[in-house]
Amino acid sequence: MTDWRAELTTYRGLVSAAWGEKTVHWRFADHRETPSTGQCGVTSAWLMVVLQDIHSEPAVYCYGDVRAVRESSNNLLDHCWLEIGASDDPDRTVIDLTCDQSAMFNGLDVLCSSHDSICTNYGMSYETSLRLSPEEFDKDEVQDRLGRLVTSLGPEHLPVMPERLKRFF
Repeated sequence: MTDWRAELTTYRGLVSAAWGEKTVHWRFADHRETPSTGQCGVTSAWLMVVLQDIHSEPAVYCYGDVRAVRESSNNLLDHCWLEIGASDDPDRTVIDLTCDQSAMFNGLDVLCSSHDSICTNYGMSYETSLRLSPEEFDKDEVQDRLGRLVTSLGPEHLPVMPERLKRFF
């Protein structure tokens, strides 16, 4: 697996500049503890397209809970992230550009690591309720917010615009 950390940090900076009221999930519009609160779905949606169309990386969109394996008070419920690898593979790669929503990650903004190492190093387990391939994802409710995010970023926000994002312009 490619070491994506530097590039993912750049992507986090790019996308976070476009976060706002039009991209936040409605359930979090009135109580946002961090700037990334309520932005996990739209951010993961954008990144999935970028990883697949620009980097040919087969990431899947995941929805579920991030649960503390050592403590029960710091769970991050109803969260979205990406995974690369089989759902039952402990070495599958978890990519989360909004992990700062959990205090357990000690201020880390970008996470790209194996599921097992996240459990070991941070005491957190990404538990998926729903995994969507890019094809299945096109029907997901986050598409409207993805369009608003991409429009806010502008047509020149990437050196090569993925075909799947061109439809928003």
